[in-house]
Amino acid sequence: GVFDYVKDGRTVREYIALAFGTARDVVIYSPDEGITFPVKSSRKRFEEIVLPDQPAVPDAYAMLRGESPGESVQLPTQPLPAIRMLTEYLVGAEANKAVVVIERLDLLLPAGDKATFPESRLALLSLLHRIGTDQALDLKGNLLILMTPSLEEVHSDLRAASSGIRAIEVPLPDFDARLAYIEECIEKRDLTLEMRPAELAAQTAGLYRRHIE
Repeated sequence: GVFDYVKDGRTVREYIALAFGTARDVVIYSPDEGITFPVKSSRKRFEEIVLPDQPAVPDAYAMLRGESPGESVQLPTQPLPAIRMLTEYLVGAEANKAVVVIERLDLLLPAGDKATFPESRLALLSLLHRIGTDQALDLKGNLLILMTPSLEEVHSDLRAASSGIRAIEVPLPDFDARLAYIEECIEKRDLTLEMRPAELAAQTAGLYRRHIE
């Protein structure tokens, strides 16, 4: 359910950013977007920790993010250097003040034979395993959240109990959750159904809110 809506039409990513955003800085990495920041002020604090001595350089995509082209540095986009930088951030940030979200773990470290992995993927697997077993980082209270649509699609080294990574399932919405979402959609969009909302909720068992929409 990591791609489903959670509350008020927000995705899981948006919900995490909102839930932690008032107390912690949230940084998100995805293979397609690289490192992004739901709140602009988080980027400045991030760069102060991981790039203290590097001058800002023009960023061709800065304006698309609502920033001035020269006010930020170019951050790495490839998985290994990007996640190394995010690890530095978790270590260097103030205790209980940082949250890093890594999306599509299934694409970064898919299930398979390690013998076929390129060196960069093996290094990334080792890095995430080390983060999960780092007691000092665990005690610091800064969070690393890894998101995947299916645990079975992730490499077994990260699913093992010895990895220190704890699995949290985002479940399918139950009847009450589906009914609440349907009624919310009807009210917000002024919809008319050909059946009672409870009937639609009953007939959509096994679907996520995005499917119901």
